[in-house]
Amino acid sequence: MNDPYITLGVTSSATLDEIKAAYRELAKKYHPDNYADNPDMQAFATEKMKEINEAYDEILRIRRSGGTAYTDYSSIRQMIRNGRLFDADSALNSVDSASRGAEWHFLKGTVYLNNGWVNDAEREFEFAVRLEPSNGEYTAALNSIKNTRSGQFGGYNTSAPNYGSGSGCSGCDVCTGLMCADCCCECMGGDLIRCC
Repeated sequence: MNDPYITLGVTSSATLDEIKAAYRELAKKYHPDNYADNPDMQAFATEKMKEINEAYDEILRIRRSGGTAYTDYSSIRQMIRNGRLFDADSALNSVDSASRGAEWHFLKGTVYLNNGWVNDAEREFEFAVRLEPSNGEYTAALNSIKNTRSGQFGGYNTSAPNYGSGSGCSGCDVCTGLMCADCCCECMGGDLIRCC
C-alpha cells in the first residue's frame, strides 16, 4: 500500500474533518456509478475507489492507535538493500516511539549490523524476537549474530560473509582480486587479506 495520506491528498497533520472531506471528494469523483456508460473507465474507477477506501481505513486505524504517521517499512528495507544506510536510519528515527514494533527493531538492528555495530544490532534483534517470537526472519538474524560471536564463521572476520545482500562485503573486485592472489601464490605471506 502507498502512503494513505498521499493517496487521499492530505498531510499526516491534517485534521480528521480534512481527511473526511478529502475522502468524500475523491469518492464522489471516482465512484464507479459515474462511469456506467464506459466499461474501461468504470474498471479504472473501481480500482481507484478500492485504493481510496483502503487509504481511508488505514488512516482511521492509525488515528485510533494514537499515531499520525505511516511507515512504509518495505521502502526502508529497499534503502538498506541499496546501501542507503543513512537514509534508512533517518526514516526509522522519524517513526514515533510509540509506533515502533518488531519490524522497526529488526530494521534498526539491520542498519546497525551493516554499520558494524554488532552489540547494538544484537540488542535490536533480541527486542524484535521478544515482540514477535514466531517470526523466522527475526530469529534467524539473532541466531546469526550469536553464531558469529561463538566463532562459527572463522577468525578472519567478525561477521558472516553475506555477499550480494547489501550488507557486509559485496564481493567487490578488490576483495576478489586479493583472495585470488592469495590462493594462487604465496607472495602475500599466505594470509587472507580482506578490505571489508
